[in-house]
Amino acid sequence: MSSREILRQRASQISAVMNHPGWEEHVAEAKRKIEKLERRAARLALSDNGADQRQLDYIRGWIAALRWTYRMPEAAGQRLEQWLEEEAEDEHVR
Repeated sequence: MSSREILRQRASQISAVMNHPGWEEHVAEAKRKIEKLERRAARLALSDNGADQRQLDYIRGWIAALRWTYRMPEAAGQRLEQWLEEEAEDEHVR
């Protein structure tokens, strides 16, 4: 199997993830958790006892991870499509 065929297969698999019936619920749940974490971070940051930077960093890491779970497939699919288009253009030039 050529590298181009492998990439097309990967693009198809990524698309399948995003078209799965549970995908929208996954994204919605991740966004709900992010909102909850952001509210918690705001309370910690405005605490009368001062901000707990360790907890704020921990929350920031969780927020980044949650966002990654629903942004990664779309970004990966776009990068694969872009690469395939560039490859197709290169073949036409040859």
